[in-house]
Amino acid sequence: MTNSGVVRILIWQWDKKINSMDNSTTDLALLEQKVSELIAFCQQLKDENSNLKQKIADSEVEREQLLNNNEVASEQVRATIERLQSLVEID
Repeated sequence: MTNSGVVRILIWQWDKKINSMDNSTTDLALLEQKVSELIAFCQQLKDENSNLKQKIADSEVEREQLLNNNEVASEQVRATIERLQSLVEID
């Protein structure tokens, strides 16, 4: 084999190695991008979860207020009915 043949083989091997490195770099960059997307998605889910927990807490407070208001209204209706009954009994 001549020197030019050896040089061609070396260049070919070098090109193959560089192409392989490019593929690895591309694969690594793709993996890095996917991991970044996954981290961003996890943060989005964390934020959404926090918002939903706050809405649940707010709803529980509102529910307690509504139950309390309902009890007060029921007591007022009972008192009104008793007053009406006492008026009817007097007449």
